[in-house]
Amino acid sequence: MAIKNLRTVTLTVRRLVRSSRTGGRHSKIPRKAVSRRFFPLTYVVRNLMVLKDEAWWERLSPRLKKARARKMILERSVFYLRVEQWREDRLACTPLVRSSVEYLQPADDGVSYCSHCGGCCEISSGLPEFPTDSDISDRWKSIFGLGLGRGHRFCPFLWEERCGGSLCSIHPWRSLACRIFEEDECDFFVNDPDFVRSLDLKRLMDTWRLFIDLVDGA
Repeated sequence: MAIKNLRTVTLTVRRLVRSSRTGGRHSKIPRKAVSRRFFPLTYVVRNLMVLKDEAWWERLSPRLKKARARKMILERSVFYLRVEQWREDRLACTPLVRSSVEYLQPADDGVSYCSHCGGCCEISSGLPEFPTDSDISDRWKSIFGLGLGRGHRFCPFLWEERCGGSLCSIHPWRSLACRIFEEDECDFFVNDPDFVRSLDLKRLMDTWRLFIDLVDGA
């Protein structure tokens, strides 16, 4: 896939959503979330693209598809903004941290093979076991274990940097399963046919148009 082209499309969509003066009652919170630096826009679009291939989704009427997709985008946006506020509160209490990106995912985490493709995080839920000193609430641990609800296809705490690059919004307090993720598991995800298919630029472009319609449409 042409990464440069994907980044160009992502930046263009962000600008369109930010600058558009149209939009109905569904768009206020998603538009606010999309304007944030780390909102996982590419992953939301890939989420929508995956849904289009699922049998239960295909059985829905066009009206229900649009309603469910908008609900999913709203749920993701609301949760993103909550985590962002929580993170900002934590950052304010941690003066030694030099930047928000460093606080999200330290460069010295010792995982040299990670390319931040996000493949390992494109699962809707995980085993909710965290270190005893993890500062994540029981409610959020439950959300990590159960996911954000039907239709969501990636980790609730996955954020995005550099148009498609993954960031963990709770990296210092992440689950035990995330901590023991090994290189062979990474290779499995990177080479999985479904993951490779999710990077197809033509399919992504078609789904970008759907996303814009869902956020800016009446």
